[in-house]
Amino acid sequence: CPAGSFAVHANVEPQSQTAKVNDTHGFFAAGRLKTSLHVERFQYSMVDVRYRLLQAATAEAAHEWFLFLSDSCAPLVDCHTAHRFLAAHARRSFIGTDRSAGESGSSRMIAPGSGTFADAFAQT
Repeated sequence: CPAGSFAVHANVEPQSQTAKVNDTHGFFAAGRLKTSLHVERFQYSMVDVRYRLLQAATAEAAHEWFLFLSDSCAPLVDCHTAHRFLAAHARRSFIGTDRSAGESGSSRMIAPGSGTFADAFAQT
């Protein structure tokens, strides 16, 4: 992605040994993590950390959209394709995942009305 076309905000568990992030790709400002909260799946802590990440993102330069990902769900396309797709589907939300049988741990994001995130890119 071109410099300045995105910002990444991350949450890392407080007990993690990672105090700094290797900033070779420029994803994290000064290699510092934005939040460090303990999160439990299916608990309110997930809502809390998402709110804090969104709050940190809105405090910076204007963004056209926000994309929340977990460590098990990420778009597997290049940045240009992702930006083009998001621009073409403004005001929509990705609200589900598709876990195909036999693909342990892999998931894909789904665009409303399409089979998979990758299929949705092909339709644009």
